[in-house]
Amino acid sequence: IRSRTGGIGRTMIMSPRRVPLSLPWVLLLLLLGLASRSSRAVVSDYYPTIQSGLDLIERGAYAAAVDTFIKAQRLDPEDPLAHLGLGTASLYLRDGRAAASELRAALRLDPQSSAAYNGLGLCALAQNSTNDALVNFGNATRCDPSFADAYVNLAYAYCLEKRPDVALDQCIEAQ
Repeated sequence: IRSRTGGIGRTMIMSPRRVPLSLPWVLLLLLLGLASRSSRAVVSDYYPTIQSGLDLIERGAYAAAVDTFIKAQRLDPEDPLAHLGLGTASLYLRDGRAAASELRAALRLDPQSSAAYNGLGLCALAQNSTNDALVNFGNATRCDPSFADAYVNLAYAYCLEKRPDVALDQCIEAQ
C-alpha cells in the first residue's frame, strides 16, 4: 500500500515489510522546536548545524544528515532536536536500531515529543510489532492532538490488526 500527497505535509504509507515513512512532520516539528528552545547557552554553530541536517534530509542525503546531527549532538548533547533529527535520518536509512535509540533519547529529554513517539511507532511497524506501534502512535496523538500524520499511522496500524472500524475513526481524527 502506498499513498502520497505532495508538499511538506505529505503522507506516505508503505507495506508492512518496509518502514512506513511519514517524516516531513519531523522537519516541521524540529523547526518549531528551534523557536521554543531553552535559554541555556548554545554554541553558535548549533542551529546552523541542525538546519543543515534538516536540509540534507529534505534532499534525501540521509547518511550526510546522520553525520550532521552527530555533530549537532556534540555541540549540545542535551537538546532533543539533535536526537530527533538523527533518529529521523536513521529511519530513512532503515536503521531501526539506531533510530529507536535516538528517538528514545529524544523522549528522555522531551517526554512530550509527539514526533519521537511517532518515529518509535514507525520503528515498531518495521519490526512487525503492531502492538508497540499502536501504543507509540497513540502517545503521539495524545501529546499533540493536531498531529495528523500520527493519526494516519495509527489508522494504518489498526488496518494491520484487521480493525478497519477503528482505523476509519483515526482517519476522521486526522482531518
